This record gives sequence, C-alpha cells and structure tokens, in this order.
Amino acid sequence: MTKDELQEIINGCRAGNRLSQKALYRQFFRYGMSVCNRYVRSDEEAKEILNDAFLRIFMKIDMYDPALSFSGWLHTIVVRSAINYLKKYQNKPLTTSIELAENHAVIEEDIVSKMSSDELIECVKQLPPSYRVAFNLAVVEGYSHVEIAKLLNISEGTSRTNLMAARRKLQIIISQFE
Repeated sequence: MTKDELQEIINGCRAGNRLSQKALYRQFFRYGMSVCNRYVRSDEEAKEILNDAFLRIFMKIDMYDPALSFSGWLHTIVVRSAINYLKKYQNKPLTTSIELAENHAVIEEDIVSKMSSDELIECVKQLPPSYRVAFNLAVVEGYSHVEIAKLLNISEGTSRTNLMAARRKLQIIISQFE
C-alpha cells in the first residue's frame, strides 16, 4: 500500500466511512495481532485487545498527524490497549514480588539461535503477566523503567525487579526447550 493510498483510507476513516475503516483494519490486522500476542496468552484475548485498539483509533483518528508514521501511532495505541486490558481483566496485578529461581539456568547461545521467532514468543507467553508486560515493554518496545512505571502505575524498582525476574524465568523456560 502506498503512502497516498493509506492517506486516502485515513481520510475516509476521518469521515466515518465504514469501508475505509474496514480497509484500515484489514491492512493492519496482522501487525496489530503480532503486537497483542506478545502481551497475552491466547488469540482470543489478542483479538479483543486489537478490536479495542481499533475502536480507539477510529475515535481518535483526527489526532493522527500525517507527518508522522501511521504504523508507529497505531503501535502506541495497541500497546496501551494491551496494558489497559491486562490492568482490567487479569486476576493477578501487574506488580509481583520477585520469585527467586531455584536453579539458575544458563542458556547456551546455540539453543536460542536454533529457535524460531514464534518459539521465542511462545516462551515469553509462558511468563506470568507482570513479567511478560515488563519484558515486552523494556526489551521489545524499548521503554525505560521510568516510562514503564508511569504506564503501569508502579515504581521504577518494581519495573526493574519484574524485568530481572522475567529474564530469569525466561532462561529456565528456554533451557528446557531442547
């Protein structure tokens, strides 16, 4: 899709055109699902988050600045929708005290290099929600602990602890992969 075609679809969305909304949804569905799937364990939850994100996108499409990347703007809304979903629907809070790993697994670089991206994502999905969110926001999305703390309404220390614990648990999960 060219930039002009995308802008035409966005303009249609701004006018409330359902066909334009459908076209935008179809164009960015797979991308949005890939982001959502990093935060939750099931496709159903990911679809719920993505649908909520698109609802927000359609309601706030006038706030999008065409001089900026649309996919970046959409990405931010999808990530924030995932965080809101987890805050609202997860039984466990997004803050967790550190669980010390019983055995400190050391990951051989061979194991990770042999794994596909889908297999790595599946390993991340096995993390508890608080660890999974901290890992995704810090490692995948590149947020700082200050930003994570603000997004999740937690302290910076809790963000750091959750990330450290996520890495430890991930090492154990990946070491059992072979």
